[in-house]
Amino acid sequence: MRGQMNKGGKLQQYRPVHKEKNQTEEKIATSAVTPQTATQQPTPPPNSRTGMQTNPQRIFCHRCKGFGHMARDCSNVVFCINCAKPTHRTEDCIYDKQPRPMAKLVGYGAPGLGCILIQNTKPDPPKEHNNPLAMISTVFGGELTEAQLEQGFTQQFKWNWVWKAKAMPNGSFQMRFPNKIKFDELANFDYFNVKGTDVQVNVKEWTQESEAVGKLHIVWVKITGIPEEMKGYQALYEIGSNLGPVLEVDMATFRASNVIRAKVGMMELGVLPLKLVLTSPKGLLFQAHFSLEEVVELGWFSDQLDDTFEKIEIQENTLEGSSQREGKQVVVVDPMTEDHHVSKTGNGLLKFVRSKSWCQN
Repeated sequence: MRGQMNKGGKLQQYRPVHKEKNQTEEKIATSAVTPQTATQQPTPPPNSRTGMQTNPQRIFCHRCKGFGHMARDCSNVVFCINCAKPTHRTEDCIYDKQPRPMAKLVGYGAPGLGCILIQNTKPDPPKEHNNPLAMISTVFGGELTEAQLEQGFTQQFKWNWVWKAKAMPNGSFQMRFPNKIKFDELANFDYFNVKGTDVQVNVKEWTQESEAVGKLHIVWVKITGIPEEMKGYQALYEIGSNLGPVLEVDMATFRASNVIRAKVGMMELGVLPLKLVLTSPKGLLFQAHFSLEEVVELGWFSDQLDDTFEKIEIQENTLEGSSQREGKQVVVVDPMTEDHHVSKTGNGLLKFVRSKSWCQN
């Protein structure tokens, strides 16, 4: 310790100052020790959320229900026979876990309009195909078998193609052509003879209508007499379904001018104009008026469908006759007098008859 006299004559002492270590040296020393310390620390447990490796036995595949891989890496072959998709197993299909759909009865507001509507249909197949699918229809000459058609086309059109015919329920045949050029070549003819037979056929493009036995009349119908509580979007479809399947409700015209128009498919147009009594959930009755506004497309019915209608009518007449012999009572409405009376019929069946007060032309 050293000292020095100041101006007052007093001795002033100084203490030695020790220099601190250079901070740079400390950092170098610390960095040299860090790797050794890190190597001595234990490895943390695997965690899938941090992106580190996990136990393969704990990974679950939602596609094949297996372990060790995920759905995006799954190479196992799976196929569902319910929906025909290679994305899941049949036992995992959601169709089996949903309520079973039921057909919808439409057009039962008047006799002769009723039909069964199937809403869950598959989408149309793609139109473009390397081998066009054609409909072969008989025009003249009677019946034709699959073997006769295949043999006739093989002898008549030697295009290095194996002809395969498939008979359809409506009497036509389904066949594939080698290409669109050959198909157009035969489709240009109104009809031609099948070699080896006396049958004349024509060739057309195969569509969904090719397999059908008929088609509904498509019309625009104007509806009046509907209360305000039934003028909702879904309620208007319900009201129109009394005539047949509803294709469209003109909501734009309804919002603009309060006029209700519905595009409906109908089995018979002779029942229009028509009056029907509708009821609300509160039990109130309202009389709706249906009138024909425009025919968009006239339907058609094959002879096969006409025969089916005749058989149904014969069965109904037979059932009514047997019911009268059994002597059971049900209520029948007389369409001429509008009187209700009890008639001797059987099976407890109520025969719906159009009357002037409930269902009028």
